[in-house]
Amino acid sequence: MRISAPRISDETIEAVRQAVSIVEVAGERIRLKRSGQNYFGLCPFHFEKTPSFAVHPVKQVYRCFGCGVGGDVFDFVARIERTDFLGAVRSLASRSGIQVADVSPQEAERLKREREARKRAVEELVAAERSALAEARDDLHSLLALRRNVSDRLRAIHAGETPRWADEEELCWEALRFAEDRLREADTAYCIAAFAAEEERCVFALHQEHRAALIRAALERGYVKGERGFRLEVPA
Repeated sequence: MRISAPRISDETIEAVRQAVSIVEVAGERIRLKRSGQNYFGLCPFHFEKTPSFAVHPVKQVYRCFGCGVGGDVFDFVARIERTDFLGAVRSLASRSGIQVADVSPQEAERLKREREARKRAVEELVAAERSALAEARDDLHSLLALRRNVSDRLRAIHAGETPRWADEEELCWEALRFAEDRLREADTAYCIAAFAAEEERCVFALHQEHRAALIRAALERGYVKGERGFRLEVPA
């Protein structure tokens, strides 16, 4: 006996499509920044250093110019949640409060609980990412301030503008070497927390014991190194 696959009406699919915004759906998974009419971010489907993942809010489609994947909001949810088209429709319908004909009230309630659990998990992750980013930024600020202050002190000592303590010059050079040694690591930590792919940002934010390994790996592949060397840039 042949069992027909469950089907959702075209009217329901269109209602779900009209009820959701691909910018909001994608924005819950990746950080998007508006540029002109589109939004850009780091692609969640492959590792990249610069944003090539574009979302068009009017056409309700996305496209990654790095790996080539693209589609509508159903395709995005199907890829990100590793489900099929029907699963994506059900997920978005549950999110929008739309009853899908082939989903029982019990199933709809289960999907609702799952959605709420995912929302709580996302909120906790966002809080952890903000904390990790603030910590990385503060470390970088402190090291930059140390390098600047020590350099100013050394210049004053060498110019004879100020008396110096016993062994102060050696201590200044030691502090300067310490700052220089740590700046690349600190800048890399900030870049991972702010700009890395979703999986790396999550690990960095949630698992402090893995941060050193992530920083070493990023340094080995020149993660933040450009034509002018390491950036050593951080917003105020």
